[in-house]
Amino acid sequence: SALLIGLLGITGSAVDKENLQATSFSVQRATNQFNFKIPGNTWMKADKMISLAPKDSVNINVSYAPGSASLDFGLIDSNGIYHYINATDGSVNHTIQIDEWGNYTLVIRNNSSYTVNVSGFL
Repeated sequence: SALLIGLLGITGSAVDKENLQATSFSVQRATNQFNFKIPGNTWMKADKMISLAPKDSVNINVSYAPGSASLDFGLIDSNGIYHYINATDGSVNHTIQIDEWGNYTLVIRNNSSYTVNVSGFL
């Protein structure tokens, strides 16, 4: 089944869940669109977890400005591992296949020191 919700990269790292829970964003269900600002050196996560199964497709299509910012887009799995892809050119359009059952949360990390405007579709 196809589910447009997030993306999954090869890299994984542990997440400081206390810092992560401080800020969240919502996805408009009617349009699957989001638009928000993410402060420098900050994590933001979707306000809901998504249950995914093996072979589910996961996609994210995002633009951000300024395009020189370094952002990580990915999912935190049920074990707290952040699987992500890094972007440094102002956009991401990436689709993957989920390999394991679990609850996943879409997370965006701003690695830059300045605020970035993020908009896209899930």
